[in-house]
Amino acid sequence: MHACGHDAHAAIAFGIALVVNRLEVDGRVRVIFQPAEETFPGGAYELLREGVAQGVDAILAFHVDPSLRTGLVGLRRGPITSSADRCFITLEGPGGHTARPHQTVDLIYAAGQVVTQMPALIDRLVDARSPLTIVFGQIHGGTADNVIPTTVEISGTLRTADHEVWEVLPKLVDRLVHEIAAPLGATATTHYQRGLPPVVNHTEIVASVEKSAARVLGSDHLVEAHLSMGAEDFARYLEEIPGALIRLGCGLPETRSDLHSASFLLDEACLETGIRVGVAAVLDLLG
Repeated sequence: MHACGHDAHAAIAFGIALVVNRLEVDGRVRVIFQPAEETFPGGAYELLREGVAQGVDAILAFHVDPSLRTGLVGLRRGPITSSADRCFITLEGPGGHTARPHQTVDLIYAAGQVVTQMPALIDRLVDARSPLTIVFGQIHGGTADNVIPTTVEISGTLRTADHEVWEVLPKLVDRLVHEIAAPLGATATTHYQRGLPPVVNHTEIVASVEKSAARVLGSDHLVEAHLSMGAEDFARYLEEIPGALIRLGCGLPETRSDLHSASFLLDEACLETGIRVGVAAVLDLLG
């Protein structure tokens, strides 16, 4: 299956390279494939360390979008995807019997307080105009229903489209975990794993792509892309090079599916759209 469409992305990149290679262009075009994008925190960091961005003046990326019908191109200025960080929390206590929680530290209860209070407290401490989600995906603790455990482990992800909020999240999370756990007598340890920053499209690059896409497809095929709380390691490139992430419609008629779902289907006609828009955008950026 296509899963997230990265096989389509690779095919589009290769198609753009084939076409541009046959044209007489004034300048150089570098085609960068995307290794280890689905791993945390993404393969772009290693490519940048190896110098893949050196000498590059502008950069473009495509990502298929099944919420848009094939033939449509989604453009957005500013943030288009969110950051993705991980947080691992360990709560510890002396353990004991569930008949006498007052004589020990009820870690399961403490974990419940962290899981429920953390999102609510962060919502009150961050500007409500800044998109932010914190969702816990794992809780591990306990071996029997009548035994209070000595350790409970919790982990989840934090995502925001606001770069300033992304910068302050590690210290904020650590502070809140300890403030929630302390009154309950639990010892808390947090390990915050920095992942990817938000993808923030550069206005001038989006404007250039908009002009190119309108020329080859028609302006009626251009739409405003939605802000996704998913993450993309393309963000690493945009910290060093002006660029833009472009949404490419790949939705099949009367089919509802989402990225990373077992039902995801991709209309391969989107490959042609991606190549046409990509080539036009590259030629315009070369001037």
